[in-house]
Amino acid sequence: MLIALILIFVAIPVLEIYLFIRVGALIGAVACIALVFLAAALGAIVIRLQAPRVIGRAQDSLGAGVAPVNEVLDGLALVAAGGLLIVPGFFTDILGLLLLIPWLRRTLGHALLHRALKPAARPPGAAGGGVVDGEFEVVETPPPADPPRLPPSP
Repeated sequence: MLIALILIFVAIPVLEIYLFIRVGALIGAVACIALVFLAAALGAIVIRLQAPRVIGRAQDSLGAGVAPVNEVLDGLALVAAGGLLIVPGFFTDILGLLLLIPWLRRTLGHALLHRALKPAARPPGAAGGGVVDGEFEVVETPPPADPPRLPPSP
């Protein structure tokens, strides 16, 4: 977990700064900044066009009595893509644009869902098999007394 936090808060900004310097040296500072704004605008437009379709498909699935798993995964991927495109930088823009590709975000979503639903592995020789042995006793509690009432105010 610590390595993931270091990666997110240190390595990615350092990579973004490096890419800004390299791309800025190749195409110029103004073009570099314009490219970042263009990627954000393009991502916003694509998300705005795709979001109603995803919502419509989710409503159709719910109407048919089917859980809209694919639509929820698509929606989460679109939100993540929008967030990555808003963050200034070329690396995050590339990740955000990749999430806008429907087959790629579906594949990634299903892989993440499969990983999240996979049961945690127990170390060999771990005790227990899901059964807890114990005894219990039913204790009846008296009903609560009526709370004291205040006299009416004059």
